[in-house]
Amino acid sequence: LLETMMKNCGEYVQFEVAEQHVLQEMVKIIQKKNDMQVRDKILLLLDSWQEAFGGPGGKYRQYHWAYLEVKRTGVVFPRRPIDAPPILTPPAIHNSQNYGSPGYAAGSLNERMSSDVDTLSLGDLNNIRNVTELLNDMVYALNPSDPE
Repeated sequence: LLETMMKNCGEYVQFEVAEQHVLQEMVKIIQKKNDMQVRDKILLLLDSWQEAFGGPGGKYRQYHWAYLEVKRTGVVFPRRPIDAPPILTPPAIHNSQNYGSPGYAAGSLNERMSSDVDTLSLGDLNNIRNVTELLNDMVYALNPSDPE
């Protein structure tokens, strides 16, 4: 979720991750060495982000500092796959004629949603609620008068 938000939600999220101690928590997770898959994913993210934000002289130096802090402890960063998607996705260019909701046959979205509801567990519904609350918090944090 964090990777997706970093790629798609722009500078506000990138700033908040740097300023709200998320990077420090990621470094702590790496140091605990509990789950190697999570650890390697965090290492890939830190390496990608510090590069994407320009390293030590970049816009968000906190990403590079977190990278250096981990590197100083002797941790070896995994290599990024050659076919990895872009670190930060460029903004989509919308054709004004196709802007807005995708064109579906009338009622098809409601039909698809109602057929999926039967297979959702209580855990799925709790996850949906949590993600919806997070999205709600993010939307309310935006300042409509600030274009950035």
